[in-house]
Amino acid sequence: MINIIKKGLLLCALLVSAQAEAKVVAFQESFSGYFSRDIVVDAGWFQGQTNFVYKQSTLSTQYDLIDDGTGLFLLFGTFNRTDQSTNLNGYFDISLFSEDLNNPPDPWLYPDIPVSVWANFYAEESFIDPATGDIVRQTVLSGVGKGLLAQREYLSLNVDWLLSTSDTVSTVPAPPVTWLFATGLLMIGGLRLYKRN
Repeated sequence: MINIIKKGLLLCALLVSAQAEAKVVAFQESFSGYFSRDIVVDAGWFQGQTNFVYKQSTLSTQYDLIDDGTGLFLLFGTFNRTDQSTNLNGYFDISLFSEDLNNPPDPWLYPDIPVSVWANFYAEESFIDPATGDIVRQTVLSGVGKGLLAQREYLSLNVDWLLSTSDTVSTVPAPPVTWLFATGLLMIGGLRLYKRN
């Protein structure tokens, strides 16, 4: 009987004093547009920036683009995604996708045929309590995309996003939790005394 009460009190304490509530949202967006080559850094190495819009969200990118004419194509840089409720900054990369790693697609060889690309996005933002230094809220946005690259410049991309937001509370037990735990200890002590008599 005492073991059952102990387990019940422990379960109640864990439920009441949960340290974080996480909210996870999955959604998909489709972006399309040109990756401009604004600055020539070196042969086959460019820099640029492009804004993509999908409904009420904007994906702004600043990137380095490596396209050396031998089949190598790689985009990597930073992004900012904004909508009505979020504004997050992170990193991304886009590369050619091939089922056969020994025979990758060559966007230079057949420029009129779109080639498949694969994309990864990641952003993380933490809000810290200046008084305690504890993280009070953390937002993580990750995305995986697949799309087509035409003429080595025009990209159409579908991105599957996962947005996770967690609110944390103080690690100091709240008074009701402390009261519940103390009451449970008194009950266990009382039951032991009662059992002895």
